[in-house]
Amino acid sequence: MLNYQQMGNKYDSFGDLSRTKKKVKFFFIALLIYSFLILSTSFSDLYSQENGGGYAESYLLRNIGARATAMGGAYTAIANEPSAIFYNPAGIAFLPNKPMLLASVSNLDLGRTHSTLAYAQAVNNEIGIGVALNSLNSAEFTSRDIKGNSVGTLQDFQYSLHVAAAYRKESVSIGASLKYLKHSLIGANIYASGAALDIGTKFDILNLFTFGASVQNIGSIMTWNQHDFEGEVSELLPYNIRTGVAMEFGLNEDFYVTREEGNGKLKQVYVPPTKYILVSVDAVMFQYDMHPNVVIGVEAVPYEMIAIRGGISVYGSTIDKVGFLPMNYWSGGISLKPEIQNSSIQFNIDYSINKEFIATSGLTHNISLLFRF
Repeated sequence: MLNYQQMGNKYDSFGDLSRTKKKVKFFFIALLIYSFLILSTSFSDLYSQENGGGYAESYLLRNIGARATAMGGAYTAIANEPSAIFYNPAGIAFLPNKPMLLASVSNLDLGRTHSTLAYAQAVNNEIGIGVALNSLNSAEFTSRDIKGNSVGTLQDFQYSLHVAAAYRKESVSIGASLKYLKHSLIGANIYASGAALDIGTKFDILNLFTFGASVQNIGSIMTWNQHDFEGEVSELLPYNIRTGVAMEFGLNEDFYVTREEGNGKLKQVYVPPTKYILVSVDAVMFQYDMHPNVVIGVEAVPYEMIAIRGGISVYGSTIDKVGFLPMNYWSGGISLKPEIQNSSIQFNIDYSINKEFIATSGLTHNISLLFRF
C-alpha cells in the first residue's frame, strides 16, 4: 500500500530497488548522518507538543490522513498520495497520471472535528498538481456576557484552501502549496483571513531510499476584523520545518530475464514487491522550539490487501526534560485494500488511533478513504 502502482509504474518513487542487504547498509549510514545533523541542534530544553497548541491556526500543524497519522506523521520522505500537499508538496510530482482523491475525518473530542479533502495527480512525466481543503470546527457552545448570563451560542470554524504544484526531473522534485486561510467565530461576527506558502523537495537517492524536506507557513499572517488602539489585529503563524528519510524493504521482490525487442539481447527485469516493510524517520521543528521532535514510523504489508502501521516519538521533550523515548506521541493503525473485480476504481480504507493532548480519553480516531481512478 506504499506504492499504489507497484508493478513497475514509472512514477513509483521506491521502484527498481537493489537487494535488501545493500539497502540496509545504505539506510543505516544515511540514518546515522541524519541523526547527527538533527541532534547537533538539540542541546536546549523546551516543552513542546506535536500538535503545536497555543499557536495561531495550530490545526495546520496537525497530522493529516489516517495513513500518515498512523505512522506518527513520519511522512515527509514518503508523500506519495494526495496528503503530500500537507506534508511535502514535492511528492505530488511522483504520483501516477490518474486522479487520486483522499477524504479524511478525525474526531478530536470536546466537540471538535478535523476533516480534509484532497485531490492530486501527475499531468505528465514532470509536473504534478493538487487541490485540498483542510478544516477544523467545534460544536456550538454558550456565549456569556460579563456577568455570566447566556446571550446565545457560538461556533468556531477554521479552514484552509490549498493549491499545489510540483516539478520533477528524474529522481528530484520541488513543489509548493499556496494556502488561503479563514477563521470565523460564527454568531459573533468575528472573523480573520490570511495566506501562507509551503515549499518542499524530495529526492530518490540511488534507488535505495528517499529524502524529503519542507518548510510550512512561510510569510503567513492572519488579519482579524477586530481593532485595537493601534488598528487591525493581526497574528503571525509560526513556520514549521520537516525533514525525513524513508526506505522500503521488499519481502518478495524478484527478478526475471527476458529479451529486448529488436536486438534480442538478454536483460534483467526487476519485479517490485507486493509485500514489504517501510521505515521512515522524520524530524519536525516549529519556529519557537529549541530542538526537533524526531518520530519513527513503520508500515508492514504482510499481504497485498492489508497494511499494519505504527509510529512513536523517539526523541523530544516532556514537561521538564528532553531525551529519548519521551512518549509524548504515539500512534497505530491498519489499512484494507478490497479487490473490486472489473472496476477501474480502487480504494483503501485506513484507520488510525493516536495520542491526543486535548481530549478526555487522551486518544484520537481517524478514518480515511483513498480513491485511485
